Amino acid sequence: MHCMRSKVIASLAFCLLAVTVKGQSVDAILANARSLQAARKFVEAAAEMDRALATDPKNTRYLFEQAQYYDLARNEAAALKNVELAIELEPDNEATVMEGIRRLFRAGSPIRCQRTLDVATAFLVVNPGSDKAYSWIFHAKQCLKDDPGALAAINKAIEINPSYPLYHSNRANLISRIGDTKLAVELLAEMIAILETQIPKTENPNDQAALKRELGIALMQLSLVHERTGERTLAIEALTRAIPLDHDLYLQKRAVLHSRIGMYKEALTDIEQVIASKAETARLRGLTLETVFNASLIRDRAEIHFNAGEYKRSLADFQECVRRDPVNKALYQKRIDEIILKLQEVS
Repeated sequence: MHCMRSKVIASLAFCLLAVTVKGQSVDAILANARSLQAARKFVEAAAEMDRALATDPKNTRYLFEQAQYYDLARNEAAALKNVELAIELEPDNEATVMEGIRRLFRAGSPIRCQRTLDVATAFLVVNPGSDKAYSWIFHAKQCLKDDPGALAAINKAIEINPSYPLYHSNRANLISRIGDTKLAVELLAEMIAILETQIPKTENPNDQAALKRELGIALMQLSLVHERTGERTLAIEALTRAIPLDHDLYLQKRAVLHSRIGMYKEALTDIEQVIASKAETARLRGLTLETVFNASLIRDRAEIHFNAGEYKRSLADFQECVRRDPVNKALYQKRIDEIILKLQEVS
């Protein structure tokens, strides 16, 4: 009886540890970590997650969240260590492995792309029917400049899950990039037509929203295909069709497109409309402007001003980017230095 009682007491003590750390619940710890992230205190947020992990060291959700804070703090080694551990803990759990791969992958980094490829390939050994794994192989192969391998992978993903529009969109974009623009346009046009037919027939709001996201991506891919072949008007038209699906997102993308093709007046008109829209959103929801304005929006406007030769305005925007996003200060500072040289040249 005494032995049984001891076991019960030990079990209760363990349960208490699992939900509290020094009198604070795990939920409170997680909330504090997220508050630190919101305050851009990424190192402190990552440290706070150590307390959550103390209650459950094998919790992959905690490991991924801490990895996110490490990444934001530019501690790549620590972030990758967490991701690798999470994958090692649940190697047969598709959701865990795919989330791990998502965090491993980084376009432009051959080392991380190769690791993405290795993990996805290993997962397929025991889960050969995973279209998601083939999709990540597609991205990794593109990153590693293996277009034939990428095409084979996305074809396999489509074979397994032919109803997922994004796979078709990605394949069409790849086909365009490797030279068959006509086929790419045909594939995208076919998929867009199917999605436009499906959306009004779909009653579930979540399903309809998902279809609209896929339609927006397909139109964006079509725009890229047209831009690649010099069909500027068609590229603009494709993005314009996407704007009703997500006003601010695709209007911002159209602004960037206008800037890339030298239509700076139109680009500034678009970007200012996005800023006005977000300001109105902030007013209606009682939020501060900084809550709805991210640094990427200010950065895009800064680049438009720079391309248009409006160096003083560009400088002001990049300086605002530094204030809002100090983690990427070095990136913005490089552009600021270029602008200062330009201003010296014209003065």
